[in-house]
Amino acid sequence: ASDADEGEDKLETGAKKEGSTVWQIADKYIAAFLNDYQLLNLTPPHESVIGFPPVSGNPPFTLELIGVSHANPNYHHYRPAECNENVIEYVISGSGFINSPSGKLAVSAGDAYLLHSGEQHDYYTNPDDPWEKIWVNFDAPLVSSILDAYGMTTTMVFPGLDISDYLNQIHDITKSNPGNPELVFDRSFIVFIRLCQFLRNSLKPRDEF
Repeated sequence: ASDADEGEDKLETGAKKEGSTVWQIADKYIAAFLNDYQLLNLTPPHESVIGFPPVSGNPPFTLELIGVSHANPNYHHYRPAECNENVIEYVISGSGFINSPSGKLAVSAGDAYLLHSGEQHDYYTNPDDPWEKIWVNFDAPLVSSILDAYGMTTTMVFPGLDISDYLNQIHDITKSNPGNPELVFDRSFIVFIRLCQFLRNSLKPRDEF
């Protein structure tokens, strides 16, 4: 069987079979993810996560997940290079590390960072100073193209750059429009473009402004 994007969406098909909505199916997968921590005898992080079901029509801009993580000392994530999502996170408190093609990167409270699609990432909290962070997982190839156009072609750390307002805007848009992912994506796209401009401007020498 192929996982190609052909025919009816698999998540929508599964929802119909179970008599559920695609949002309920997405919540079930999130619950299964957290259950895996318990099966491995790990304490799951306290995370507030919202997942997005696929929408019809293959929109050019979509979100996959948004959330806030309150890490425990064993918080550890691995993302293979095959992941298509671009992840943008802001560290509210605490500190941690990212192993990526850019090397081992240290991040701490007040830092923002981009985990670029197509790259392997192994990132984890400092067990002596667990981080709290807000994040958004952006899906669809258009996101990578826009990031690349703004000069953000790989995993990057933005020291001391407060992007929490942009990420909170996307969180607020999502919570204000439950069950309407198309509207969430449309409104979040505007915020994403502004966020990219803000990130890009932080990379410019002052004489370029």
